[in-house]
Amino acid sequence: MLATVLLAASGIFADAKSHSVTFTATATGIEKNTIVEFLLVGPESDRDYESVFVTDASAREIADEFERAGIPCGGAVDLGLCRFWPTGKHVSVKPDIWQYVSDAEGETAHLPATYTGGRDMPCAILALYNCPQSLMQLDDSLDQSDTYERFKAAVALEKGTKVSFTVSWDGVDGIKPYSLRLTPGGFISALEDMRKVIPAEGGLDVSPDFAPELTVGEATAIAASLAMLDLRQVRIGGYAEGQMFYRAFLPLEEWRNRKDRLTQPLEIALSETNAVYTIIDEDWSGEGMDPVLKPRTVGLDDAMGANADTCFIFAPKMMKLERIYEIKAAFPKRIRNWYIYGE
Repeated sequence: MLATVLLAASGIFADAKSHSVTFTATATGIEKNTIVEFLLVGPESDRDYESVFVTDASAREIADEFERAGIPCGGAVDLGLCRFWPTGKHVSVKPDIWQYVSDAEGETAHLPATYTGGRDMPCAILALYNCPQSLMQLDDSLDQSDTYERFKAAVALEKGTKVSFTVSWDGVDGIKPYSLRLTPGGFISALEDMRKVIPAEGGLDVSPDFAPELTVGEATAIAASLAMLDLRQVRIGGYAEGQMFYRAFLPLEEWRNRKDRLTQPLEIALSETNAVYTIIDEDWSGEGMDPVLKPRTVGLDDAMGANADTCFIFAPKMMKLERIYEIKAAFPKRIRNWYIYGE
């Protein structure tokens, strides 16, 4: 009883029975139609100028109450791990988000909120794009630059106005994690098995697992199909240990021409018995607007020491992925972006 009184006095109340958390927030006083990227930020945030409210309690305090209320924690987007969709349980926010925020895409585009728990020292409470530093995010793959100007303040609240918000979870699983094992000749049956477990409400957070027995050509065909499936109900993200994101098999064809690239990655030309490593130096000493490209073949040690975070692999379409995985494992983790061209 004493704990309940203290929580209420501090502006936060967690109810484990209803899986809900109630907290207070103070209006920032921004004008109607101001571009906003947050409904709620915490007092430690410096983004109050683009938020409708600042919560009275800190993000850490609110997250602690979510845990006490029994609301499961999901996961924020993570570009380094190639996870572009937030994961977690759908939560209800009252008063309704869209009472305070207008969406240029209309009412039919209104999205639920997901409790991700945030990462990298959360300081926001509810972001309107995929902000890793926010406890909650709208449930979609929403890049910050793509959503700028989409959301605006729907009302003008007097600065200092207090509003009590309640966030609750209905106990429904929502988005479920799913590992999609991909083997030679098994793609159709794998899709059928996956289809059977897609929940009626929510969806699947699908992590592809490309078997090393697959060829580069097979992996490319599968990746093209996965790209078409990557929607809200079947979200494709992440990769199995030692592998790479499925879009590694779908590089732009124009990148084959070195002059059409913004930067020059390390290149590896593979055969079953040999690997040729190429570094492309850029000579900017000339008078033109573009550098002179000077490719040079190097040994493995020099290739591993190359100042690059991206690698292009050119390999026969019939080559098994096992060979690709071996090459990736040999290189430093600073090479984060891998692209495979089937020859």
